[in-house]
Parts: sequence; C-alpha cells; structure tokens
Amino acid sequence: MKLKEAMIKMMDGSKVTRKPWVGSIYFIMNKETHKVESYKPHLVAFLFNEEIMISDGWKIDNSEDTYYFYDIIPFLQQGYKAWMKDWNEDSYIYYDESNKYLIILKMEYFSYMPDFESFTADDWVVLDKNFMTSVV
Repeated sequence: MKLKEAMIKMMDGSKVTRKPWVGSIYFIMNKETHKVESYKPHLVAFLFNEEIMISDGWKIDNSEDTYYFYDIIPFLQQGYKAWMKDWNEDSYIYYDESNKYLIILKMEYFSYMPDFESFTADDWVVLDKNFMTSVV
C-alpha cells in the first residue's frame, strides 16, 4: 500500500512499516501525544536470577496456555519465543543456539528520519501483533 493508506491505518491504531523493514522498524501513533513514534529492536542477554527457575506465567508462540519457566525450556530449544503474560506485547525471549544464551528482544523508541523514497514507496504494510510479519 502507499504511504497515505499506511498512515490512515496507523492513525486507526495499527503498526506500519515498509516490507523491507519488517522485523526491524515500525511506526505507531501515540494516542496520548498524537505523534508518530518509530521503534526498532534492541537485543540483549536475558539476565535473570534463581527465581526465574520457578517463575510462572510464561506464554509461548501459538498457545494460549501459561507455563512455568522449566516447562518452556524444550520450546525455546525448538526455536519458539516466550514471554511473561504481563510483558509488553513486543518483548520476548528466545534461545540463541550459536552463543548458548537466552536473548530478550525489546522494542525501543528512536528518532527516525525517512528518506524521500519512503514517502513515495508502495510497499507499506500493516504488522501483526508481534511486529515480525506483515498482515496483507
């Protein structure tokens, strides 16, 4: 879709981006300030203490159930994402097999200056709940 359509969708509450940016940048309309905000992923090691081992309330991809942390370990090994039920919808952990760490992805606000080509592009899309894929 073109920028105009994307901005109308954004003003109605959707996250929008361009197809090449899916998973890396998105824009939303802040309902309180009525300003466009841009977000990008921030990846860091998931730091935790011993209490994590018995924590409850974890959710995983494609399930409405909640789990104890120890129950999500096999899912993480299989490549699933997991998050606590009270976390922001754009935050989750996953297992980085190459480095043997749990990584947490959080979206952080940043100031973005689009180039003019972005304003004339027709590859704008609405994002699904977790911002990694588009909804067409």
